[in-house]
Amino acid sequence: MWRRWESGAELPLQATRVCVLKELVRTIAQLQKLQKQASTVNCEMSELRNVEDPAPIDVRTLEDEVANLDRKISELESRKDELSQKLESAKHRLETLEADMQTVEDRIRIAAQKLDPYRERLARVDGEVERARQDLKHYEQKQAEFEANLAEIRQRQSAAETEVAETSAKASQICAEKVRTRRTAQNLESEITQTQRQIAVEQRSRGADQDEVAQTYADKKARLDAVSAEVHQLACFLDKLASMLADRQRWYLCMRDSLTMILRCNFYRHVCVRPCFSGQLTISHSRQTIRPVLHTDPADAPATSSSSRTLSGGERSYATACFILSLWELMDAPFRCLDEFDVYMDLVNRRMCMDMMLRAAEKKRDCQFVFLSPLSMSQLQITDNPNIDLKIFEMAPPRDNHRPAAAAGKDAAKDGS
Repeated sequence: MWRRWESGAELPLQATRVCVLKELVRTIAQLQKLQKQASTVNCEMSELRNVEDPAPIDVRTLEDEVANLDRKISELESRKDELSQKLESAKHRLETLEADMQTVEDRIRIAAQKLDPYRERLARVDGEVERARQDLKHYEQKQAEFEANLAEIRQRQSAAETEVAETSAKASQICAEKVRTRRTAQNLESEITQTQRQIAVEQRSRGADQDEVAQTYADKKARLDAVSAEVHQLACFLDKLASMLADRQRWYLCMRDSLTMILRCNFYRHVCVRPCFSGQLTISHSRQTIRPVLHTDPADAPATSSSSRTLSGGERSYATACFILSLWELMDAPFRCLDEFDVYMDLVNRRMCMDMMLRAAEKKRDCQFVFLSPLSMSQLQITDNPNIDLKIFEMAPPRDNHRPAAAAGKDAAKDGS
């Protein structure tokens, strides 16, 4: 195809070149002819000049002849100039066409060089197409074979479906419900035979007819189905209860751990209110125990840690009050009472403990706190707090004069807003 295109591109150029060459040849021939005629006329004119003029016969005739010759010479010279111009134009056109032809030939050569890879690729593609045709022919043969096998398999399937439909119709006459099983037909026939023999033996031993036995079997089967349905419902209910209990147990453990952490943090926060005093709670849910571990020197806490048994009475009372306040923060009771919390405390510990309780009451404005103490409140210097409703009630001293005038019991009650 590319060769045909190349030859088709060369034909117009060759035809144009031939036409220009032919025209150039004709122009040159005409020019040579005119040059010969001009040379002939020049020779005649020179001969006439050299020849002695005879006696003038008729000067006018000669003048006319000279004028004709001059006219012919001028015509031939003008024609010569015209043909020279045509010759120059034809030469220029020939040079232009030769340059164009050279350019086209260069382009054709470059295009041919560029077409070489495509020709090789076209050859490879032709080979691949030929192989693809052979493969297509091969697979068409395979497809025909597979279609033949498929038609045979479909015929066998239709025959098997017909046989299954006939067998199912026969089986539905005996049992309307279809039973899924993996046992073979021989096993089923053997089981049916044994069952029939057992039925015959039972009929002979019990003396009941087949209808009565079938009715009894139907009643017991209906009762079994009802009981099985109830058992299934109960099993589902038990599974749901087990799932609910598992969820509740999981949430209970999560809440217990959260409350334990909050209780430990609250206890640590309350205990640390007292200077040079800190502690923590060791809570064991498995042993159901709560053991406070207190430190009298926070700078050297592991060395000075001790249990509540080794503390003084005031420190133990202070730790007990901190523990009760920590528990109160986890409760939602509207009334909270605490009796004789400062019996074994000195004045400094009593003041810190009372301030801590008043701050706790200030945070819980929706609850009422009642604090009972046999000691006097005058030494604590409790000031009125505008954020809480604080009232102090002091009981009358005892009538026994032999006893020293001890401080009477007092109440510090806070009425929640």
